[in-house]
Amino acid sequence: MRDARPICSVALACVAALTAVGCRTSAPPDEITVKRINVVDDSGKVRFVIGGELTDVVVRGERLKRSIAPTGILWHDEDGDESGGIIVAPVSMWKGAPKGSVRTITFDFTHQITDAVRLETYESEDGNVWSGGLTVFDRRPYDAGPITSSQGKERIYLGTQNGNAGLAIRDAQERERIRIGVSQDGTPAIEILDENGKVVHRYPEQ
Repeated sequence: MRDARPICSVALACVAALTAVGCRTSAPPDEITVKRINVVDDSGKVRFVIGGELTDVVVRGERLKRSIAPTGILWHDEDGDESGGIIVAPVSMWKGAPKGSVRTITFDFTHQITDAVRLETYESEDGNVWSGGLTVFDRRPYDAGPITSSQGKERIYLGTQNGNAGLAIRDAQERERIRIGVSQDGTPAIEILDENGKVVHRYPEQ
């Protein structure tokens, strides 16, 4: 009986060549449909997530439920903890405004998981209430215990709200102390407030 090994070798070589040609000539898919994509590093830690419903957050290795269910992109630090993202989400309330939707780009502090800087837009369901701006937060003091919230203390807001443009600066207790703005009707003003929210100085004077 003839040795079949040379024939097998030739056949395998042909299959490999055809496969290689197919890989080179086949076009990439025009569209893929998935619920979630996790990108991991060499150690297996998730570093980047794209999801249609990002209901959970990873903090110090623990997976916690969010108060909202956003759609978007999240990035994680070298420990695998969430450290910011780009999201779209429905909300029942936003800074005292009624039910609507928000779109944000957020960068977090990671030593103590806390919002740091956020670009945001908001619109109510009926479109009658809207805002867009930049919020800067203070980091929460470090606590080695369980994370109960990632919400930082809001210190600065720069943006527009229903046609009024302004800058609000808050103290460490999140009380507004300085307001600079131009109202919807074009009236400019600078206000200094005390710790009880009372305007103690205003320019121009009313």
